[in-house]
Amino acid sequence: MQRGQSMWILTKMAMIFFIGSLALLLLIFGGFTRIGLCKASAEASSNRVATAINQIINSPLEDERRVVFVEPALAIGESKSARYNMTITNRVLNDPAKPFNTLLILAQSQQEADCRGGIAVNYQKSFHDNNRLFLLSPRSVSSPSSEFRQTITLKPSVLSTEPDYLLRTKFVIVMKCTSKTIAQEKYLFIQDCVEESEAGCIKFDSALVLSGSGNEIKSICSFTA
Repeated sequence: MQRGQSMWILTKMAMIFFIGSLALLLLIFGGFTRIGLCKASAEASSNRVATAINQIINSPLEDERRVVFVEPALAIGESKSARYNMTITNRVLNDPAKPFNTLLILAQSQQEADCRGGIAVNYQKSFHDNNRLFLLSPRSVSSPSSEFRQTITLKPSVLSTEPDYLLRTKFVIVMKCTSKTIAQEKYLFIQDCVEESEAGCIKFDSALVLSGSGNEIKSICSFTA
């Protein structure tokens, strides 16, 4: 084989190796970019819910209600999206020295384990200790670890072909009301709402009987229909 042919073959192999390596780097970079965008979208979804909860808790108003529209999917770039779930977990700190408990809001992709974003909101223990914090969901409420942890799972990405399509999360309702008594006890409600319109979600005059209290929302806070 002549020297010129050998150099040509080596050059061609080097170019093939370079192009293959470049393609692999672009693929890896594209994957990181996609995950990064997905994480940012997950964090934004969690933050919208957390912000509403935090504002309601710290609002000087006695009675307030906020509606958070829940996106049906996470954005991952190139006009693509990822299905996801969102959990709201009430984490109770069994430590008298700490005056706050924590609500953890976490959005996580169903396809990408690394695509997740969450935020924590602290609230005064008096809401929980006096049975005045309610996580309301059309699905079952579970406490997988102990009485100090309670979680509801929101499902914004349920497809129309799935059996529980009618339970697709469309809104998160955050509501605080204060009893019209001398004690002025405050109640906090967080609802996974699956109604087509926010008008069908929990309201101040809702006749829903609260588990553990035996009372209706409109009665404990003295609202009339």
